[in-house]
Amino acid sequence: MLAIVQRAGVLGGLAGLLAPLSDVLGGLLLAAPKKRTTHRTKRLRLAAKWIKPLKNISKCPLCGSDKLLHHMCPNCLKTLKKAL
Repeated sequence: MLAIVQRAGVLGGLAGLLAPLSDVLGGLLLAAPKKRTTHRTKRLRLAAKWIKPLKNISKCPLCGSDKLLHHMCPNCLKTLKKAL
């Protein structure tokens, strides 16, 4: 019986010491993720970081619309396909 009372006294003393610590860290300990983030989800979330504006855009000399350098103008290509 004495051993049970001593254990209860030790555990009660530890609980008293850990109570202020649990109040401070309580919000931090609950912020753990419940499930592992998948590779796909992580890549989708970070995809916006890797998007950069294109620097190789120029004006078409024939119609004046935007086109990529060293590529045929999509506007002129449509009119060519309609003519054929």
